[in-house]
Amino acid sequence: MDKLLNDLGGIVLNGLPTAIIVLILAVFVRQFYLKPLEAVLAERHRLTEGARQAAEQSLHSADSKIAAYQTALDEARSPHAGGESHLRGDAGSGPTVARRGSGSGARHSRG
Repeated sequence: MDKLLNDLGGIVLNGLPTAIIVLILAVFVRQFYLKPLEAVLAERHRLTEGARQAAEQSLHSADSKIAAYQTALDEARSPHAGGESHLRGDAGSGPTVARRGSGSGARHSRG
């Protein structure tokens, strides 16, 4: 039993410098590689998240503007829109101005 403990102590004593070197290497890798990498990734995530939130706000703003424009357009197209019927001459018969180029002689063929 003493020989077994003596051999085991020799193995641990021979492996101790290697364990210390591995621990020191782990501390250096963590301090000089992983911490700066984590800082860069955190900054990248912050900027990406900020850009994503700005895009969402922009889309929300555009949606609200579209809704407002659509409401204004619907109000302008409604037949009861504030007093426009007296400008047309009659209420509801449609526009009275002839469109340019809608007649049969408006188009000329080249030959």
